[in-house]
Amino acid sequence: MSAIKHKAVKVRIYPTQEQIQV
Repeated sequence: MSAIKHKAVKVRIYPTQEQIQV
């Protein structure tokens, strides 16, 4: 659960990097 929340926060901070990775 923590990972999902952390991921959402990361995507909000920099959606470009996370989106490319995901």
